[in-house]
Amino acid sequence: PSRGGSRRARPLTVAPQGAGATAEGHAEGPAGTTPPSSPAEAPRPDAAPAARPIERVPEMKPARPLDPTDPADQAFASAMQAAQARDFVGAARHAQRALTLAGERPIAEDAAYWLGVMQGRAGQRAEAARSLRAFVERYPRAPRTEEASVILGWLLLRDGALAEAERRFQAAVRAPFRNVRENAAAGLRTVTAHQATP
Repeated sequence: PSRGGSRRARPLTVAPQGAGATAEGHAEGPAGTTPPSSPAEAPRPDAAPAARPIERVPEMKPARPLDPTDPADQAFASAMQAAQARDFVGAARHAQRALTLAGERPIAEDAAYWLGVMQGRAGQRAEAARSLRAFVERYPRAPRTEEASVILGWLLLRDGALAEAERRFQAAVRAPFRNVRENAAAGLRTVTAHQATP
């Protein structure tokens, strides 16, 4: 997908392990985000949040077939292989290389999104937040923009940045996919619970 793509475009084909997918084969919600089921489950501000920002390992796929002769596509393929092996540090490193090599080509959008996801899986929360911020700013109308915003919201919430987390969740409450909307709503409930805690 391109930078100026339609907001109704389908997200990248992704099938989180252990999560359901739609009949079209697309994941219904963010790549592994796991919100609390009710505000009562929301953590205290001084406790680790009940919702982990990136919990399940998604199946990392590009939006289009990769060109085995293209260096950026090769780097993305290496990121995919590392992710399958649960080497998230390696996956993030290869995704960063793919992003650097891609320039303005379509694979850059895939690499930018998955860079943030894999950094989060690697425990690199600050790096993941920076990458996901860069993604939503660079691709404001991409199919995964709301999804990235929700993942970013949970990362920010975990680090206590309630105001920005609330903005990120608000940005996804009208996402075209139900589970993205539900994750955003759960994030907003958790922010409210934090704010109400003495």
